[in-house]
Amino acid sequence: EAPPIVQSIVDARRRAEATKRKHDQITWQEKLDAFKMMGYTPTAKQLEISKDTHQVRVVRAGRRSGKTLHAAHEAAAVMLKKPGSFGWVVGPYFDTTYRCWAMMVEELDKLARQKKIKYLVRSSTPSNMRIVLDNGSVAEGKSAMQGDSLQGVGLDWLVMDEIAQIEGWVFLEIIFPAMVQQQGWAILIGTPLGESWATRAYHEAKLRY
Repeated sequence: EAPPIVQSIVDARRRAEATKRKHDQITWQEKLDAFKMMGYTPTAKQLEISKDTHQVRVVRAGRRSGKTLHAAHEAAAVMLKKPGSFGWVVGPYFDTTYRCWAMMVEELDKLARQKKIKYLVRSSTPSNMRIVLDNGSVAEGKSAMQGDSLQGVGLDWLVMDEIAQIEGWVFLEIIFPAMVQQQGWAILIGTPLGESWATRAYHEAKLRY
C-alpha cells in the first residue's frame, strides 16, 4: 500500500485521467528550438530531463549540477513556445525562488535586447516577481511560505526549487490539484537533503508518471 503522501498523488492522477486529456507540454522539437534561440546547450543529463514526458519530474542532484539552470531554461522555453501559458517558480523562501527566477529572466532579457520578444510587464525583485510577454505568457515567482494563499490558480507549468525544504502539503494539497485541473506539468528539483516527502516520492517513482 502506498504511503499517504504518495497515495494523494496517485488519486490526483486518476482524477486527471478521468478527463481523458493529456498534460500539456511543448514538444521536444519546440524545446530544442527554444534552447537554440537562447543559445543554451544542455548536457546529456539535462537532455534526459527535457526528453522525459511525465507530468511531474523529480530531479534530485548535488549542488552545482546545473539542475536549477536547466529548469529555468525549461520554464523560459514554454513561455516562448506556448503563447498564453501561465506558470510559477516556487522556492521555500523568496530569496531561494529568486535564484531560479533570475536565471530565467536573464535568458528572456537577452532575447528582449535582441528584439526577439517584448515585455508587457517586467518586475524582477525578490519581493515582486512577475513578467508578461507580448505573446500573452505569464510567469510569477512565489514562496512556499505563502501556503494557503497559493491555492485556486491553474498552472500550465511549475518549477519548484529546494523541495526538501518545502512542506509536502504545499505541493500535494495546494498546488498540484490546480495544476492537474489545468493539465500542467512540474519540475521538482532539490539536493539529497535527508528524508522528506520528496525523497520518498523520488524513491517510489510515484511522481514520475
